[in-house]
Amino acid sequence: MPRLHRGAAQLALHTGRSITPVRISASPRWLTKDHGWWHLPEKPMTLTFEALPEIPAAPYLDLYNSTPRLAARRFTLALGRELFPGIRQPTSSDAP
Repeated sequence: MPRLHRGAAQLALHTGRSITPVRISASPRWLTKDHGWWHLPEKPMTLTFEALPEIPAAPYLDLYNSTPRLAARRFTLALGRELFPGIRQPTSSDAP
């Protein structure tokens, strides 16, 4: 799974609000590391935005009150599972 930073989870936990993840995909693929941003694809690019189900902060708030970093790691893992289904999850003692 791609490495996600914990900022969104920390903000959601701090405010007690849910996160609505949005998956963005492009066809044809563009802005990859092996091509410069100035090399445009031959075909017009289509962007697809997919709003995914909300991930509530409530299940992590008790943990956030005692160990905020661990709560943010677990929330971030839940976000990653929603954004990248089918991709092997990291093995960690932090997994909920």
